[in-house]
Amino acid sequence: MDLSFLGCTNIYAPLRIGSGLAVIMFAVGLVPLITLGYSSALLIMVGVLEIAQGAIRHHLQLTCLLAGAM
Repeated sequence: MDLSFLGCTNIYAPLRIGSGLAVIMFAVGLVPLITLGYSSALLIMVGVLEIAQGAIRHHLQLTCLLAGAM
């Protein structure tokens, strides 16, 4: 899957807004599977982009696992 669109800085504002809406919707209890799915996909995509650029760290690993497990 081509994730090169994540390298563009213009995409981060809509993704952050969507992430905030997903967290609020999850906290309220609306469609938890979709909201956590969005959050998990976003975290995984950002982690893959960081690894592709050579920044091998594990700071997103636990967050991705928790979001995916719920």
